[in-house]
Amino acid sequence: MNNRTAVEEAQSSLQNDVHRVYFRAGLLACREYMARFVEAQNPAIAESIRANWIPVLGPDPGKPRRLNFSEVANGPQGGPWTPKEDTDPSVEALPIAAQFLTAK
Repeated sequence: MNNRTAVEEAQSSLQNDVHRVYFRAGLLACREYMARFVEAQNPAIAESIRANWIPVLGPDPGKPRRLNFSEVANGPQGGPWTPKEDTDPSVEALPIAAQFLTAK
């Protein structure tokens, strides 16, 4: 697969620009990684790290995690579904950040 195809494939799987989502995923993963690093010695500092977010990027989406379906799609549980048009790139970045943290 050439590089152009990989970029197009990644873009088609996200609602927001790939660079916006992956930038936020990196920030979220780094924040959580740093918090985990200090958590055993000082839980208060770990929570302080987790509480910091860059306001211009929108609301703090929380810790990296899997998405709730309702965050990215409209429709009843059994379908049919349509993608939400206003998905925040920081929310869309949550599962990607979680993957960064569990990568081997």
